[in-house]
This record gives sequence, structure tokens and C-alpha cells, in this order.
Amino acid sequence: MRFPELSTRPIMRCTTVSAIVLSALLSFFSIGAQEAPAFHLQVDRSPHGMVSTAQPLATWAGVQILEAGGNAADAAVAAAFAIAVVEPTMNSIGGRTQILVRLPSGGIRGIDATTQAPSTYDSETAPRAGYGYAVIGVPGAVAGLVRLQAEFGTLPLETVMEPAIRFAREGFPVNWVVAGQFLEAVGEASEFEGTRGTYLKPDGSAYREGEILFSGDLARTLETISKREGEDFYRGEIARRMSNDILANGGFVTMESLDAYRAEDAVVVTGSYRGLDLVGTYVPSAGALVIEALHILETFDLASMAPAERAVHVAEALELAVRDRRLHGPVEMATRLTSKAWAVERAREIRMGSLPDTPTTVDSPRISRDEEKVAETLDGWGETGHTTHLSTADADGMMVALTQTLGPNMGSKVVTPGLGFLYASTLGGYLGSFGPGGRAWSNIAPFMLLKDGSPYLVLGAAGGGDIPVSIVNAIVHHVDGGLPFPQAVEAPRVGPALGARMEMEVHPGAGWSPGVVEDVEAMGFEVVRETDTGDFGRIHGIRYHSETGLWEGVADPDWGGSALGARSRGQVQGQGIYDVIIRNGKVFDGMGNPWFYADVALEGDRIAAVGDLSEERGRQEIDATGLYVAPGFIDTHTHAGGGLATAELSHARPLLAQGLTMILANPDGRSPLDLAAQRDAFMRDGLGVNVGQMVGHGSLREAVIGMENRFATNEELEEMKALLRAGLQEGAWGFSAGPFYTPGSYSDTREHVELGKVAAEYGVPYQSHVRDESDYSVGVVDAVEEVITVAREAEIPGVFTHAKVLGPNVWGFSQAIVHRIERARAQGVEVWADQYPYPASATGLSAALLPRWAQSGGQDSLAARLADRGTLARIREEMVENLARRGGADRIQFRRYRQDPSIEGRLLSDVAAERGMDPIDLSVEFFKVASPSIVSFNMDENDIYTFMKQPWTMASSDGDLVTWMEGVPHPRAYGAFPRKIRHYVLDEGIIDLAFAIRSMTSLPAQVYRIPDRGLIQEGMAADVIVFDLDTLRDHATFTEPHQLSEGMVHVFVNGSAAIRDREFTGTMAGKVLQKER
Repeated sequence: MRFPELSTRPIMRCTTVSAIVLSALLSFFSIGAQEAPAFHLQVDRSPHGMVSTAQPLATWAGVQILEAGGNAADAAVAAAFAIAVVEPTMNSIGGRTQILVRLPSGGIRGIDATTQAPSTYDSETAPRAGYGYAVIGVPGAVAGLVRLQAEFGTLPLETVMEPAIRFAREGFPVNWVVAGQFLEAVGEASEFEGTRGTYLKPDGSAYREGEILFSGDLARTLETISKREGEDFYRGEIARRMSNDILANGGFVTMESLDAYRAEDAVVVTGSYRGLDLVGTYVPSAGALVIEALHILETFDLASMAPAERAVHVAEALELAVRDRRLHGPVEMATRLTSKAWAVERAREIRMGSLPDTPTTVDSPRISRDEEKVAETLDGWGETGHTTHLSTADADGMMVALTQTLGPNMGSKVVTPGLGFLYASTLGGYLGSFGPGGRAWSNIAPFMLLKDGSPYLVLGAAGGGDIPVSIVNAIVHHVDGGLPFPQAVEAPRVGPALGARMEMEVHPGAGWSPGVVEDVEAMGFEVVRETDTGDFGRIHGIRYHSETGLWEGVADPDWGGSALGARSRGQVQGQGIYDVIIRNGKVFDGMGNPWFYADVALEGDRIAAVGDLSEERGRQEIDATGLYVAPGFIDTHTHAGGGLATAELSHARPLLAQGLTMILANPDGRSPLDLAAQRDAFMRDGLGVNVGQMVGHGSLREAVIGMENRFATNEELEEMKALLRAGLQEGAWGFSAGPFYTPGSYSDTREHVELGKVAAEYGVPYQSHVRDESDYSVGVVDAVEEVITVAREAEIPGVFTHAKVLGPNVWGFSQAIVHRIERARAQGVEVWADQYPYPASATGLSAALLPRWAQSGGQDSLAARLADRGTLARIREEMVENLARRGGADRIQFRRYRQDPSIEGRLLSDVAAERGMDPIDLSVEFFKVASPSIVSFNMDENDIYTFMKQPWTMASSDGDLVTWMEGVPHPRAYGAFPRKIRHYVLDEGIIDLAFAIRSMTSLPAQVYRIPDRGLIQEGMAADVIVFDLDTLRDHATFTEPHQLSEGMVHVFVNGSAAIRDREFTGTMAGKVLQKER
């Protein structure tokens, strides 16, 4: 029988939501309108399984997993990690979780992953605080979710966490709920560095509704958790960073406390109500409170009561159960407090006089109303703006109720810099006092109703002290009132009778019928009218209809969540649902073959299928009609590594705009000795592209010998070998050398051969900026012959990097070099080259003009030589010859000189004339302070053509990644790869497009033995670009270089969109790739 007096608004299939947010959600997945998942359904039905959460993206994450063949546990873990990303104000992986599971067999399991007081914590001496480091306890959520997945899930943890990682990396639109909570907490949150950098905008303001929030730090943390199954969170690098930060700022969480933490079995409590089985969890959860209140209410005939009388009974029963919370604790009390006999005895205290004549069968404590204040019993009472709940179910009858929280809005307000998540508020008095290792009680109450042991209802709520209250209200409305579950969730609620004071929900659309509130007041109660939407708890639950076999999901209409059913069961794995399908593109496979029409499917970070996928579907569909699809480009010689290790430039947008998805750092013989530290620096702020590292010869030499101009001794050579082995052991992809530069120029060929033999042991190539690119010393042909010698004698692939011949004296020598390389290859010597597509080089003015002997010993030694008149005359004489080799002062353009930015972008000849100086004398004046960087116009196009046509020549840039609009860098930093296609393929016709694509993709992967990049092929890494050949071009020039290239429509890095529809997404999906040893 329904309660006719209840005034309920009709259930809407789709809540009102900002068009901006809804549009962002739809475009986020790029799904056509007819395929669009109903992100914001409040009610949905499906036989295949159901997910209901407080955030549409979290709901969708869980549904993806159900459709991928996962079960309800898999879906719950996926949704829980996802909602920790998209609803960070309510919950976090740094918070606490309570989980209740019904297995397909009918068994019930509970997991307690509540935050815990550290072993060093003393509540008597610890400061009282509302937020900050002092309130942080040991987080439990990760342990709970990992255990749920390990014990009850069926899919790998990496699979179920992938949506959450994607949301963190690619960003999500902030909805009205989270936006309001950010605004509320912005003052306190801004006090902490990590929180400011993670959850506030750069100007310190709060994110607003519809704005996109990214968290590369959180994505990396989640990825580590997924790969290590949470081990690092409690016992590895993440744990170390947490503990160091918390202890350094007055907190208590130690490594020992983290290591000792375990997700424990929760005590399951049961009862019954009107023929339905009740299942919850005992302390630190509030499941027993819900059961006790329902048991008390079962003693009354609620259906026959007038609305006001019924409301008062619910309020009084809740008050009694809340007051009895003080008795919770020992496990034996769980049975007593949830017994029917106890309920009958407690029901006698309800003042309405409707209690049937039932004898007392238990010893009641007879707690007096006057002796106890309910508000003191229920910790957190009245704080309704926190916590989140989700429910999942699958076609096999498994159900999961999962509630997790941070405590108050944004919890402690603290994020450890670099980790990306908030910690819960646990200590400092927020949840009362408890000793070391103790777990605080809360109002969390994951809950279930069964019918004859079979699934009937799984639910839970958010809202602090209103969590058990809202659950009891909804069950009474549904079971006693006969309301369908969606209307039962929507119906108005009443709070505990705090003495003679009652709280009643009366906001528009969910109020009581006219006169009910007044009738309650006439009974002597002071009614507090709750008018704020969402402040009386928010329920997310699922009802099973055995007669139809349908799961009915419901999301509380007072919030921004959704319920969504699986459209099918287990289709993704082998049955055609992919993360992304790129359709109808002209595909270059990267091997030099002509393009062909095909669809390309991406799943996770891999290419999942290539071919006709017309019968399959993708969660994101891309129409590539008229566009080209290719592997992401690889730059094997670039100086972008320095920029990528900074927060300012780690986004790599100038690289992504060229179609680059991977670079090799540390060319020209220069690298850090500690590659692990460099790897950490790369990942500190995230990476827009993938990075591989090389070990630099010049750095090894300087570490052992310094800047001395002499050959290495055998002992010194052995030291260099040891350093080289250490670097290669860290996963380096190459051994780079720069005998053109100091101190590499002081080495002999033997040194390179011996070190090359070590590199050969690890299967990496030797890449060399050759000793001479003109006729400075040995001559460019003999310099290339040195690379061939190292390759032959060390039995290692040799790379003649940024192949060129500089200056009129050697123009045309490219033919002789090609002949030498072809001859060596015919003899079985593996020799390769790479090349950037410009007629101008870039280097330092000192490298271009100064003799190498003058640079021995470093800047101080050089300054001393320049101060000596006789030595200066000798230096000057050689500088004159070197300037002639470069073609003269009007072929040298300054690109960066911090000591005098006025010269940047100007020719050496012009600056010298303006200052009334000889170009050589002006250069000497510069060298006394520092060397400017230059662009040198010293190449002939015919030599460029000759090298480019060779099948063994890769594309490269030799470019920097520089601060936007700073200096006048070589345009190759912004345009090398598009320029090769636009100028040399389309305009000049020197090579064809397939040949050019191969030089940028499979060829570098082949040369550097990168096994899973460079090809459009099933199983390869999902580094994929989609470009528009008509608009593909470079815009950077030698005088105006700070211009991004265009033509990239989509760029995927490890399966995540870094460019979508020609716009940067802000995704930082790059990794530091390490060669397996």
C-alpha cells in the first residue's frame, strides 16, 4: 500500500544539467548521439548488471568494466577509483572505505578499510585540529579496493583502474557539486602547496562548473598502484613520499604505520524487516544502527498511521538507535543490539503509545533522554556535505555496496606535492579519541536487503550523520509505504528526534504533504525545516526484480550522480567494444608501404585491431575520412630533454604539434650520470610524450678525466666503462658521443671503440656527432669513417647523427659519405644516419669558431688564454679560418644570449658593423663572458637531398624545447617533422610520403631496438597520429620561430588523446621508456 499523503515529484529520466557539462561529457568519449550512454540517468534498468554512483563518469567507468566481462566487484573497484578522481572533495585514495559484498553463491563478505591512527599517535598530547597534517591517519581506501579486486574480482587491477587513470590524465569537467565544494574550501585548501597545485587554478581560485581539471600527479600515482597492486602505496616510493611529507609538517604517519596497515574483515551484522533479510557491517561502520532502527520500527504498524504520526515514529526510532551507538564496540554487543528482543524493549520508550503488549525479554540499559545528548553520540552529526557511496550488481547476482570518504569537505585539505590526492581527516578530534592503531567509528553504512537469501536491494548513502538516517527512511518508504524504489529514494525524510526537536526535509519537490509538518509541531516537537537540496543524505542503490530479471538502478535526484545498466554482458574482450576506433583513414603502417584504407582500434595503451571494424564499436569513435593515420613520430636526436624535465615545458606541445610521441634524450655525448634521477625529474610533472634516455660519452669522460686535452689511460677507460654499464643498466636506448665538442674532441677512436663494445653488450647503437662536419680537423669524410670504424670493431650499430656537410669547402661531399656508408653496409657493418630538414645548423659560437685546444680546461682556462696577447693571436688566426668555413659573418645568426638579448635574431655581421668591430674581435669579447648560441647558414640543398634519399636515413630535429617567445631558436624546434613532409615530399618531391613516414617511425624503432613502437600493427603501443595532409605544415621561421606546426588532428600517446580535434587536451600520458635488460 502506498502512502497517499506523500507529495513526491515525478522521477526524471535525465536530471537538469548544465549544457556545458553534458556536452563536455559527450565529447569526452566522442560517441555519436545514437550511441551515447545515458550519463545522467537517475533510473535505468538492465538484465546485464547495474552501476549507481554520485558521479556520471564513475558510473560509466563501472559499466565499461561490466561490459568488458568483469563482475560487480570489478565494476565497484573501477567506479571507486574513478570517483576518487572526479569527486575529490568527497573521497580519495587517501581516505577510508567500507565494503559489503554478496557473492553469487549467496555468501556475504565485508571489508573494513577505515583510516587508522599511526603507531606513534597519542590523542592526549596530539594537537586538536580541524584540518592540516595533524589530522591525517593511515589511509585505508587503496588497501580495501585492492583486496576487493584480488579476492572477488575477475579482471586485472590494471584493467579496472584504467578509466580512473584516463580521467586523471585527460581531465574531466567539474560538475556543479564539486565546483561548489571547491569554492567552499578554497581558503583552507590554499594553505597547502600540494593542494594548491592539484585542486586550485594557477591564480589560486577554485575550479568552476564545466571547467576541465587534470591531475597528472594522480594519474601517475594510480598507475603505480595498478601495476604494483598497491604495494608502493604502503611499502614503496609512494609510502616514503607520504611519510616524509606528513612527518615534516607536524603529522604522525610513519613508514612503519603504513607498512603495518591491512584491510581487515568487517564484522557482518544481520537482521530482518517485514520478511526481508537485512545485512550491514558493524563498527567502525553504522550498519547495526540501521538494523536496530528498522527492528524498532517493525514493532509498529506504520502503514496504518497518519503521516505525522508515522514521521514521529521514524524519528523516535532513529533517536533510540543513535543513542545506543554508545554501546557499540565489543563484537558480542553486535548480536545483542541487532536482536528483535532488544528492539521490542527499546520501542517501549517511544512516547506515541502504539507499542503492542510484548513482554520484556532482554535487560535494557534504560538510557534516559535527559542523561544523554544524541548529538554527542553520533560523531560528525549535522555534517552532511561529505562522503560518497556506490552500488554495483552483475548478472550472476553479485552485489557490492561501497562507501568511501575523506570526512569533511576535502578532508584534511592536504595533498602531498607530486602525489595528487587528498588525505582524510581522521585525527585531531574529528572522529573522537582513540589510541595508536585504532580505527575511528563513522556513519558509513553499506547495506543490503535480501529476499529468501536472493538479491533484493543494495544501497548506501553519503551525508555524514544523515547516512543511516537516509537509508532507514528509504527502506521504510519502499517496504512499508509500497513506493517503488525510485520514488522511495525521492520521498521526503525525517531525522532523529533530538529530544523534542525534529529535522524534516521540506525543500521544493521533496516536501511532506500540506499540514504534516504542522501536525508534528502540534505533537510538541520543534521542527527544523531542512530546505537545502542534498543535505539530507544522498542514496545510490540498485533493486533487483526477480520476476523480470532486471536490475533497477537509482541515483538520488538531489545530487549529480547517475545510474546506468550494462547494455550487454562481457562484449569487449574479443567481442568488439574498444576504447577508440579510428575509422576510414588512409593508414601508413610505418614500414614504407603505400597507404591503405582501414579502421584502427585502440584498447588501453595498445593497438587492438587493424582492418574492417564496421561491426565493432568504440567508446570513442573518430571519423578519419580524408585523413591519414600513422604511427607516432620518433625523434632520435633532440635537445628537448631539458625542457621536458621542467614543469613549464613538460607538456611537450611543440613536439606533439609535429606528431611526435617519443624522443630520445641526451644526444651529442651529454647526459646526467644518474639516469634514475633524470627519469624521476622527467616524471615529476608528467610527460606529454614518451622519453627514452641515452648515455653520453662526453659526460663519462668529464666525470673521470675532467676537461683535460689528452687521451684516456687504461684505468680511466675502465672507470668510464663502469659508468657506462651503470647507465645502460638503467634502461638506456643508446650510447651518444660528440667528438666534435669538448671534452669528447680530446678522445681518440680507440676510446670510442672500447666503450662501444660495452654498449654492444646491451644491444644499443652508438650515435655520434662526428668529429668534423667540415674541414676543421680530420675532415667530414674521415669523421664519418670513424663512426664506421667504431661500428665495425665494436660490432655495434653506428649512427651518423644529424648528417650534413658544413660550408662551401665541403659542399658536395655528401656523395663521398654515402659511398663510404654503402660500402660498409655491403661489408656487413650496420651504419645508419639521421637528418634534420633545414639548410642551417645550430650550435654555440664557440663550437663554430674556437679551436678545441683553446677550450681545454673550461671557461676559466679559456679566459686566461684570451687575456694572453700571444695566445690570443694564435686563437684569432684559427677563428678567421673557421669563420670562412662557415661562409662568413653574414651566415651566422644569434639565437640566444642571456647576457645581451638585443643581439638575438640578428646576424653576426650586422652586430659587428653596428658596434664598429671586426666580427672576430666581437666574438672574442663574447667568449670572455659566455658563448652565444647561433644558427649557421652553411649547407647546400643538394647535400640535404642526397642524405634524405637514403633508405638508412632517419628523420630528426636536433631541436630544443624552449620557453615560449624566449630567444630566437632554430625553427626545427617547432617544425622539423612537418617541414620534411611539406617541403621535401609535397613541394620538392625529393621523396614520397610513405618513405618519409618510415624515416620517422619504424626506421628509428628498428635502429634503436624499440620493440613496440613505430608500426600500426595489432599489439603495438598506441602511439598513433591522425593528420590532415592538406593543412600539415611548419610555420616556424628563422626570424619568427615561436610558431606551432599545424595539421595534427588527433595525437594519441599510449592510447590517451594528447591532441583531439586539433586541440591540445592537456593529457600527460607520456612515460620514460626503459629498455629491458
